[in-house]
Amino acid sequence: MSSERSSSHPPKGLAFDLSDLVAIDAWAADRNIHLVVELDTCVGGDSYEEVLAFHAQCGPMRDWIMWRTQHDVVVQPLAGNSWRFPSVSEALDVLNAVIQGRSSASRAAGGAG
Repeated sequence: MSSERSSSHPPKGLAFDLSDLVAIDAWAADRNIHLVVELDTCVGGDSYEEVLAFHAQCGPMRDWIMWRTQHDVVVQPLAGNSWRFPSVSEALDVLNAVIQGRSSASRAAGGAG
């Protein structure tokens, strides 16, 4: 039955290549970001072979999720629109900039008091 469903409704999100998973895991570990790999997930009627959840802050809330389509790598922040990239490395470059922006804003707020 599940193979019948998958042929009529292909998954929205596909599994990552192993080399991409290794790179993402190393990137997250270097930044003290907790990475959770969710397999065979269904959200809002769409199925995903693999979704990566990034937890930069302590707690159960995800900061971003990432999945792969046939043509793109998609990053969905907790709030806002999703971002599409042609590769994992380009997605991680943008997440680096986001993290650096948070760090700079945090230092500025701490120094203002």
